[in-house]
Amino acid sequence: KVGVIYVKEGQYTEEEILDNNDHSESFDEFLTILGDKVKLKGFDKYKGGLDTVHDLTGLHSVYTHWRGIEIMFHVSTLLPYEKSDPQKLQRKRHVGNDIVCVVFLEADNTRFSPSCIKSHFLHTFIVVRCSPKIKFSPTRYETSVVTRDEVGAYKPYLWEQSVFTKGPMFRDWILAKIVNGE
Repeated sequence: KVGVIYVKEGQYTEEEILDNNDHSESFDEFLTILGDKVKLKGFDKYKGGLDTVHDLTGLHSVYTHWRGIEIMFHVSTLLPYEKSDPQKLQRKRHVGNDIVCVVFLEADNTRFSPSCIKSHFLHTFIVVRCSPKIKFSPTRYETSVVTRDEVGAYKPYLWEQSVFTKGPMFRDWILAKIVNGE
């Protein structure tokens, strides 16, 4: 189970980030790299702690089966949203209990500090930036990895350039990084 959070320009706090109730087309495109959008009700594969009977953890999620490993993504914008809950505990309950979290930055000037997400479990953040201002075909993703001090460097490493073109090579790299981070 892996967290995925969506960060808009000018969002710096956990509350602002977890308050995103919708996301962009570029985030949807990125999610297709990670896996397939699945309906949770009746889902009969690895659930990653999500409810597949009563829709208590949302209607959909993203799932993949890669190299014999099942991965369920806890996508912040697909988890239940309660306006009356300023701390977004339903979302944080899942994302905050993961070890690896993929952070999608929507804008060029958006900065992300892992310290804004309070968790005892999150050890690795894979930060992916997609520039909405620069349209490439295929899409390019600028990527970086931030880990806690006690987590050493692990494969696959980033090359000198940390920009990936959308495609199978990026998918293999990011899924390998996620699995090895776990």
